[in-house]
Amino acid sequence: MKNMLVISHMANIPGCCQAEWIDDRVYEFLNRKYKITVISATHCFKYGNQIKHYRVPSILPFESKGEINEIESMNIDIESRPFTIKYLRFMRSVSKSLDKLNISLFKGEGRWFWMFSSLFMGLRIMPFQKYELIYSTGGPASAHLAGIILSKIFRRKLMVELQDPLTGEGIGRNKHTIKALGIVEKFIIKKADHIIFATKNASIAAKEKYPNASHKIDYVYPGAKKLNPARGIKRGSEINKKINFSYIGSLYQTRNLDNFFEALEELSPSQAYEVNLYGWLADDILERTKRLKNDNIKIHGLIPRELAIKNAQKADVLLLVQHTDLRSSKTIPFKLYDYLNTENLIFGLTYKNDEIDNILIKHGHIKSDASSVELIKQSLAQVFEGFDKLSNKIEVSKFDPKSAVDKMEHIILN
Repeated sequence: MKNMLVISHMANIPGCCQAEWIDDRVYEFLNRKYKITVISATHCFKYGNQIKHYRVPSILPFESKGEINEIESMNIDIESRPFTIKYLRFMRSVSKSLDKLNISLFKGEGRWFWMFSSLFMGLRIMPFQKYELIYSTGGPASAHLAGIILSKIFRRKLMVELQDPLTGEGIGRNKHTIKALGIVEKFIIKKADHIIFATKNASIAAKEKYPNASHKIDYVYPGAKKLNPARGIKRGSEINKKINFSYIGSLYQTRNLDNFFEALEELSPSQAYEVNLYGWLADDILERTKRLKNDNIKIHGLIPRELAIKNAQKADVLLLVQHTDLRSSKTIPFKLYDYLNTENLIFGLTYKNDEIDNILIKHGHIKSDASSVELIKQSLAQVFEGFDKLSNKIEVSKFDPKSAVDKMEHIILN
């Protein structure tokens, strides 16, 4: 039986795409008779008995504060681990004291200090288990740093999965974090045995940037669990039936629907429609959306993945939204794979990403430049004028965790 240690800050958190990503992968490895151990942060639900799961807190007060806030808001196993909860609440109080003193060092979202917690746990358990592979993923890059140290100490192979590139335009809060992420990326590329990105474009860019390490850089499309298709009702020929546009996920910064809503307003379609937004909206986007005073736009807030998928299956048109800056050229939103599995029409608001565009077109969906109101308007007109014709062209997706693990195993063995 193959024995694998998985290090991921997020795991088994409903509604969190980074966690759902690794959950799908872990269960596929289980199906293949792997023995799986997971090290995660504390704000995760515990896996079932078939997976050894160690949830460790950060040693940094600000990071611990974030964990306990998540635990309390979702009621994650509070009664079953009193010492962990007491520790986290104490660290939260320390964090508040530091706030009063205006001390905010390492207060960002990198979760860098969780590296030490996951490293200590790895040092504790690895001497007693013959892990054949360490697989780090994220999310926060702290998991990769812990994985590198453990792989060198115990001489184990390490596969690092970068769900998003660590460097590039739009990545990093300021010049200091941009520089730090560059150093971390270079270290990871140099020390890991295998590095996989979630897109082909990101892997190509990395190979060009690190030619000496190009032989160990690859890409794996994560895919998503297959669904029982529940296509939306074909509304195009039905009089007075609303076309249900739905977006599932977060909206912030340049990933927003401002241009889409402007295109809708200029188009003034005679066909009835509604736009349903499921997920977190940044305050400024929420305010702009409310100011439109469009009763056809409905804001539903955060929902678990299972409910999100059900709502996606009910939709007629699913909106895929990218940032309108160059970070979008190398990334693919994870929700694309859930969207593809619904077999409902996808309307891609993409930006300088031929990889996503090709996937959408190949599967019979439509795409438009997220930065162009005029092009969005033209694509919207196609939807309103020929919804049935468009939806009948949809092809079944072959992207799933099985194909992802197939490629991972191929990379490991070669």
